[in-house]
Amino acid sequence: MNNGKIVERISKLMQVTVENGASKEEAIAAAKMAQRLLAKYNVSSVEIDAHENKDDIGEENIDYKGRWESHLVHVVAKCFRCEPITYRYAKRVYFMGHTVDRMTAAKTAKALLAIGRKGLKETRKKCLEQYGTTEGVTSSYGYAFCDAVENELRKQARALVLVTPDDVKEKYAREYPDVVTARPSYYSPNNYAMGRGRTDGQSAAGRRVIRA
Repeated sequence: MNNGKIVERISKLMQVTVENGASKEEAIAAAKMAQRLLAKYNVSSVEIDAHENKDDIGEENIDYKGRWESHLVHVVAKCFRCEPITYRYAKRVYFMGHTVDRMTAAKTAKALLAIGRKGLKETRKKCLEQYGTTEGVTSSYGYAFCDAVENELRKQARALVLVTPDDVKEKYAREYPDVVTARPSYYSPNNYAMGRGRTDGQSAAGRRVIRA
């Protein structure tokens, strides 16, 4: 398959989004396929940018609601060759990276957030019914979900030898020299919620292993 066709195929995969009518699972699967094709055929983001007539290194934003969601977005950014910039007061994270990378990261993050929010809602309801309390459920479910997602996405990143490009790292360091990312911690651990979060996260990020 020639490079032009690969670039076109990757561009089409980038259009498989929830906003365009795909399911959350289909959006994640398409994003993972795009990353596999990029790695397998050594297609550069510059080629994708040229095909879509877009600028190269830029920023794509996504809103979040709570601490575990912010952490999830950071996890996705790192696994899709981007640097995350958080604006806590606005509850918004910007993905800095090449066009195809930041679009892939944003699409994946949105789909995973939707799955995690739904799972958390169901887990809170279950805990309230069975134990009469939801104490510790949000952080326990949320961070366990994040850890499972991170584990699955890092497997793919290592397999494809995906690393954040030096030019992205340099621009990030130059424009955001004082950013420090803190590792989140659990509050009042809830074992049931942690188990559910871990299972849901692994399923969401690990389902549909697609090979190019």
